[in-house]
Amino acid sequence: MEMKIMGDGEKKNILDNYSDVLTPVDLMSILHTGRTLTYKMLRSGSIKSVRAGRRYLIPKKYLEEFLDIKDGVK
Repeated sequence: MEMKIMGDGEKKNILDNYSDVLTPVDLMSILHTGRTLTYKMLRSGSIKSVRAGRRYLIPKKYLEEFLDIKDGVK
């Protein structure tokens, strides 16, 4: 199975459909990950987030940074 690395333009197009602040459910949809892995990445700090009480809020900027690191752009 061949994995395609997305360019910056493709990442932006995908994220255009979401608000400026993402939820863990949004992350699951964007990254195609399950609940457990998504929350594990948030708890460990792999994906930066802001806590509002018990909720995780993820500014789009933080997800873009995570995607850049994963693609080896930085």
